[in-house]
Amino acid sequence: MNAATRALSTQMRAGARLPHLVLNRQTVLFMAALFMVLATAFAVVYERDLDRQLVGELQGLKNTEAELNMAGDQMLLEQTTWSSQARVQQVAQQQLGMTTPDQNAIVMVRA
Repeated sequence: MNAATRALSTQMRAGARLPHLVLNRQTVLFMAALFMVLATAFAVVYERDLDRQLVGELQGLKNTEAELNMAGDQMLLEQTTWSSQARVQQVAQQQLGMTTPDQNAIVMVRA
């Protein structure tokens, strides 16, 4: 047995109390520094996790943007197709029964 253990066991047998923790300035500063280090560590972990989540959300939004741009380009192409002169003429002839007038039916009006 070492000396510290013998002294402690002797005090315990004699019914003496263990010495209480003494809160001096150095101990308080150490505990405050330890608390700040732990709080900073947790803050770093939280911020990194939040950063990962936001990067994932940003990537998803970029993918959505690319899909919407592609859909917009397809709609512009479709709009161009539907509004072409040949398409309008075809719909006018088939659905509305319109025809191109003969040369004799055309009357020129001059003012």
